[in-house]
This record gives sequence, structure tokens and C-alpha cells, in this order.
Amino acid sequence: MPKFTLVKHPDNQFDAEVTVTFESDMLGVARGHFDDFLQASGFELPLEVEAKEEPDFEFRLTQSDRLAAEADWAWNDAFVSKFGNNPDVIQFPSFNDDDNIPF
Repeated sequence: MPKFTLVKHPDNQFDAEVTVTFESDMLGVARGHFDDFLQASGFELPLEVEAKEEPDFEFRLTQSDRLAAEADWAWNDAFVSKFGNNPDVIQFPSFNDDDNIPF
């Protein structure tokens, strides 16, 4: 694995020496250490290029897309569509708006 040592020598008596030593065989990691070295040496790096940013979220489903069968919205129809007309399956009574059901 390559070993790197970056040194910035002081310009005057009030300036500090900056030394960065690292080992890396990956370009992204080496680039990160080099950028850190430049910032510690007093350089301002430009912000990342916008082209490298992740694109905006793309909605793939819309409100008009069906996520369930239409029969699933009604209880009796859902049971029939899932289990057929099997008499061993629980049957729910159908309720109409005109029925007087005490709650």
C-alpha cells in the first residue's frame, strides 16, 4: 500500500508546519487526505461540483396508480377474491345505509 507524506513548510516565524502522513490504495481516500492537507495549509477549496450531486428524487408512483385490486376495498369482495366462495371462511354481513344497527 503506498505511503504518502505531505509537508507545508512555514513561511515565517508565526506560521506553523503542517504534515500529513497516510497510507491508501484508494483514490477517493487519498483525495480526501489531500483536500484536508490543503485546507490545513490555509487553502479554501471550491465546493463540490453540482454534477456529482445525487439527482432529485423521482416519483415513480402517482395517485392514479393502483396499488391494490379494487375488490380489496370492500370486505366481502376482498374475501371472495382471496378465498373464493368457501363456506369455511368467515362471512361478514353486508350493511346498507338504511339498516338500523345499534352501536
